[in-house]
Amino acid sequence: MIAIVAVVVGGIAVILLQRASYMSRNSNVRSLEALAGEQAIYWKSREDTVLNKLDGIADIMGGFETIRAADRRDTFDNMLLTALNSNPNFVSISSVWKPNTLDYRDTQFIGRTGSSPTGQYAMNYSRETGRVTASTSPVVNEITAYINGPDALKVRVENPMPFKVNGKDTFVVRMGVPITRNTTDEVVGHLAVLLDIAPMQDVLNNILRNREGISVISVYSQDATIMASPMPDHIGKKLADVEDLYGDYQKDANQAVLKGFNFYCQSFEPLLKETLHIVITPFKLGNSDTTWSVMIASTESYILREVRMMTAFTIILVTITLIAAIVIIIRVISAVTKPAVKPV
Repeated sequence: MIAIVAVVVGGIAVILLQRASYMSRNSNVRSLEALAGEQAIYWKSREDTVLNKLDGIADIMGGFETIRAADRRDTFDNMLLTALNSNPNFVSISSVWKPNTLDYRDTQFIGRTGSSPTGQYAMNYSRETGRVTASTSPVVNEITAYINGPDALKVRVENPMPFKVNGKDTFVVRMGVPITRNTTDEVVGHLAVLLDIAPMQDVLNNILRNREGISVISVYSQDATIMASPMPDHIGKKLADVEDLYGDYQKDANQAVLKGFNFYCQSFEPLLKETLHIVITPFKLGNSDTTWSVMIASTESYILREVRMMTAFTIILVTITLIAAIVIIIRVISAVTKPAVKPV
């Protein structure tokens, strides 16, 4: 009888725990996906802030016809220089215009600092040497082709590239927005910055310290270059080359980043000695076709923390129940089997 009670109570407890484990796991995975979405929104807003600054400058430049033609280049030079000095994470800032559009006097400015060989306005200010210098944009031909192309009205975001700033190795991303004539919305130029991505690592470290449930977090560019990671030596390298936490799902994770897809997997992490639940969520920058992705992972022990607490509580409750049942059964049996006392 005691064995029957133990089997019934234990069986019910196991079924309930399995069901609770399944529900809790699914609930916490959904919470992890929501957290990844929250992080994607945060990182998007952070980078879109840069694009919004550029949009503000581009809007002013789009009203160039309200400025006296002879003063336009000097005015925009000062505007670019002020923007660079006001944003320490800008390595450089440049503005490239369609030939003979800014002041219709390109030939008069051949040889001027910030002009192309034909006099086209293409000023670039840079602090890569540690001091601010002026020069012609190093990508004037590439940007001119973009201005004349089908995507001229879209934000342009390039993949990270190695760069040296003030003697230090880092990685930069070129971001740019169109400059449109205020009266016609015609694209007349392009405003771009080289953005140092090093500050992203400080932001990521702060998230790891302060956000419960995030065991690992990384940010990837569209070509799967790692821009921020708990392992700083991974920065600038490709997901497919160094991110082994995905285990057998590494190729799938890499494809998700390259194509801008949502992704989820579970993988055993040898360094942590437990299973990770991993979510990748993409986000677009401005109105560009470029997607970056944020990856967050949480340990199995965190995902199932509520189930484990419930398991411990259930074990204690079942044990108490069995002990009480045993005591009751023994007393009932003893009372039933106790011989009757004969009267004297």
